[in-house]
Amino acid sequence: MPRKPFQLLALIVLSVMITACGSDSVTMYEPGVYKGKQDAAASEEAAENRSGELRSRAERGFADR
Repeated sequence: MPRKPFQLLALIVLSVMITACGSDSVTMYEPGVYKGKQDAAASEEAAENRSGELRSRAERGFADR
């Protein structure tokens, strides 16, 4: 009777998954909204600075070709 242990294991896994999904400790946020601390690297100004540096680096790399 090898089916009994498999069925028992499947029942245990299923019950754990169901109870984990019903937890109130999970907070849902709207997509695309950053909810963490303020991050200087995540600002638009920092992104523009990085893009300028990357653009000049790419231009130097493609100048050899």
